Amino acid sequence: MKKVLSILALAAVIILPGCTKKTIVIPNITVNTTIQPSDWQYDNSTKTWYVNIDMPEIDNQSNANDGIITSISFGDGVYELIPDVYNGYAFYVTHTAGTLTIEAQNQNGVTYAPSDAILAKIVIVPSE
Repeated sequence: MKKVLSILALAAVIILPGCTKKTIVIPNITVNTTIQPSDWQYDNSTKTWYVNIDMPEIDNQSNANDGIITSISFGDGVYELIPDVYNGYAFYVTHTAGTLTIEAQNQNGVTYAPSDAILAKIVIVPSE
């Protein structure tokens, strides 16, 4: 009986198809841009400063399915992930196909734009 079970087990291993792991690597897209103080526009209804960044890399598919990660730096080489609060401003990000918008709202109700150049790093992480 032991021989029969051993033969059946060996036959199952030989007959059953093996599983293979397939790894597909899709590279991220990274876009770096500088936001100048003069780039900010003011929305009086929301009391928010914003800048629209042209992003043809964000198409309808990536807008709906991919991860879009935005970080900002104030020239010191340190990047902070948005949403973030820095120097009295709360920074937020939204995106649609073709455009990424960074908003900055002053926590104290002061209505002036950020006065320093800001480096923005936008990373599109493909997802399936």
